[in-house]
Amino acid sequence: MGLRSALSEKEYESPPGKRLKGENGWTESSNPLYNFDSFSTALEDLKNVLYSHKERGINAVVSVAGWAQFSEGYREVVEPYRQEIQNKEIVIIFADTADKQLMYLKDGLAHTNVGQNPFEMGKQAIMTLYKLANKKSVKEIQYIPMTYCNPQNYQTCTKK
Repeated sequence: MGLRSALSEKEYESPPGKRLKGENGWTESSNPLYNFDSFSTALEDLKNVLYSHKERGINAVVSVAGWAQFSEGYREVVEPYRQEIQNKEIVIIFADTADKQLMYLKDGLAHTNVGQNPFEMGKQAIMTLYKLANKKSVKEIQYIPMTYCNPQNYQTCTKK
């Protein structure tokens, strides 16, 4: 729902939001692919999408976690599409910014990785608990900065 909200610039009242059908130029070619935290399933799904992306009119893949990139076979699956990736005929975006994933950016096998900030998440959780324990007001929603990595900044994007 968060991804759909960001792409469409709309807020949805209940998950998973509405499938995108042209909002802000974004259209979902299929329902989301669920892998139930299986790295191998995620990699197989990515392989199938890449294989058929031209005939299905798919020009972007957005993964809300790094499952496929954490699989041992990611490089072998994506490598045949390196030129299409470099030409942005297919754009590949993943969540998470582990060192292994940053090497895929360096090697031109993805476009962007968006990472969470677990340190700041923990800090804000403790600060919120402290305020609540001391009967102070807290914000209903706490926004935590994200890390945005790409082939140009992969060496420094996760450094403070």
